[in-house]
Amino acid sequence: MNTMPLSTFLAQNRIEEKGEDLWGTYVLPINYKSLLNYKKSNHIVGGRGSGKTAFVQFHCYSTVLSDKKKEIGNADLENIGIMLKPDSILLSEMFECSLDKLWKPVFGLYMGISIIYELANFLRKFISCSYQDTKIKEEVRNILIPKYLLKSFHIDEELTFINFVSHLNIARITLNNWLAFPDEKPPYIINAKTMISEFIKLIREVDVFKNTNFFIFLDEFENFSEEQQMVVNTWMKHVENNIIYNVIYKKHYEPTFKTLGNENIQERNDYRVIDIDKEVIFSDSNFKLMCCEIIINNLQIYFDKKYDFLEVYEDNYLSSPDAISVRKDEKYRQKIFTVLNSILPSYNLKEIANKLMLDSSLKKKVYKSITDALQYSEKNLEDFVSKEDNKTILNSILLQRKTITINEIHENFIKDTAKYNDWLITNQLGSLLFYYNKFNHKTCPYYGGFDRFLLQSCFNIRHFLELFHKSIVELENREGSSLKLENLLIPIEMQANAAKSVSTYEFDRKISSCGNRGYSLKKIVDRLGKLFAIKQNDPAQRVSEVTQFSIKYTKLKKDSEEKITSYVDELIRELNIWSILIEKDITKVSDKLEHHSLKEYRLHPILSSYFGISPRQKRKFEFNVGEIERIFYTKNDSKFQEVYKNILNYEDNKITEPNLLDLIK
Repeated sequence: MNTMPLSTFLAQNRIEEKGEDLWGTYVLPINYKSLLNYKKSNHIVGGRGSGKTAFVQFHCYSTVLSDKKKEIGNADLENIGIMLKPDSILLSEMFECSLDKLWKPVFGLYMGISIIYELANFLRKFISCSYQDTKIKEEVRNILIPKYLLKSFHIDEELTFINFVSHLNIARITLNNWLAFPDEKPPYIINAKTMISEFIKLIREVDVFKNTNFFIFLDEFENFSEEQQMVVNTWMKHVENNIIYNVIYKKHYEPTFKTLGNENIQERNDYRVIDIDKEVIFSDSNFKLMCCEIIINNLQIYFDKKYDFLEVYEDNYLSSPDAISVRKDEKYRQKIFTVLNSILPSYNLKEIANKLMLDSSLKKKVYKSITDALQYSEKNLEDFVSKEDNKTILNSILLQRKTITINEIHENFIKDTAKYNDWLITNQLGSLLFYYNKFNHKTCPYYGGFDRFLLQSCFNIRHFLELFHKSIVELENREGSSLKLENLLIPIEMQANAAKSVSTYEFDRKISSCGNRGYSLKKIVDRLGKLFAIKQNDPAQRVSEVTQFSIKYTKLKKDSEEKITSYVDELIRELNIWSILIEKDITKVSDKLEHHSLKEYRLHPILSSYFGISPRQKRKFEFNVGEIERIFYTKNDSKFQEVYKNILNYEDNKITEPNLLDLIK
């Protein structure tokens, strides 16, 4: 068992903190398809926190040749992945504006040194792995680099490939120093693509690697300049010697498709796109299982102990493609879900209503709403108080509405009509949030619970891990760090406080660091959150749970329509890239025909507890182009205030209604 607190152990929520060998640590998605089966370049895309880097790292040599694997055979050597995450600062120093005509050879030099360095480390890893044939290992150990290849690095001595690592380190340092004060000539001159190919040919001289495919993955492709991307695209366009270049970048980012020649790279012909969200995570149930297994795996590693029902599985089964069929079994899944539900319990809406009415200050607010509404009525407080607290709370909300009479509310309440129950379904969560929002120091328990954490995470694994981590922090603050695997349970109120903490940090600290426009993005989010909160904090709850928006476009002429400015369009794309907004296609035909809207946008639900709004996807604002531009032009607060004041008196029929069945979920 670890001596460090569990919260410290769980603080590592990025794959870079887990090391390069992910065998046994990485939870393989259950609809896993190997990246190494495709003999074509890939564009691997995914939202922030979707696990795209981990997914790629799983296919690279450090994991394929893991020290934790008892046996490595020839089949493991048929496809080898090499991961390269270039230094973004160095990349920014290697483009045309800073180096003029030297940018291309210098960029090629950097890429060549970095990839050859990884190839040398791959060979060193192979020698130390559990592959049984010692003769093959000896061959690898003795691979000599020809003098004509060493000459480019100013090396005259005889050198083996595995001992080339130290020289490549010197070459990297030399290049870095040169970039600080570049003179006329770079320290080395190489053709990167040719050089990489030549070094791979040396590896293929060993019989076991004769037909090996080498997949080179370039992470964070959005940090490459356009001209640097053109170089990589040219390499992708002209694949040779089974050396396949792949790039990884955030969803919604649009790289260039240009090459150094006259042709562009084309999807299907030159590369295929792998969307991590759609093809790897795929569904709510897959995401739910993955989150469960990651938490359970981390807990078992920390406590050095297994849950009883998992004793039958090998230690590293979650990383094995052979175990996927077992993990798809419904009995297995239910047992896994049961563990997380016991650690992260939740209240249903009726139980939250009971909790609310047990809080004297909140109860007073509910009763005051009722009595204030009955000032000029013959009815009194007792006429609208129910044994069921959720109905009392609902009555306090309905009585604020001018469109329903007091007698009508009372009659439906007493008779418990279908109409009344529809009101209950539609308004229950909004009513609870309304009262909890009256006190800054109170957090609605709705934000706590396993399924609610999944809802707030919205396919972002990192968000889920952070919600769990902060919940453990809350638990340790109360009970100390001597926790046990068998009876681990985090009270719901602690979970809700943890959710508020994560949400607040995400808004206060994270958004402003998202790209070059972080300040503008944060201000836009603040404005959207305030607009959604207007409806959430309406005493009558006429339109609660507004967390989305779409844009209405007006038809100007026969063949033209309104357009948002390129500035606003770029900001929306930036919010999508950083997964601050969630974009989806509009399915409602009337929106498409009447408003010419194709997309709608949702504020990421991880921000819901900060703004005191619902994490559910229910209703939306329909902003016109003028309103959207006022919201997104962050330098003009007075224009935004116009929108804000208009929303205060927004007509209910301008907000789209959800399906009633959605509200029951």
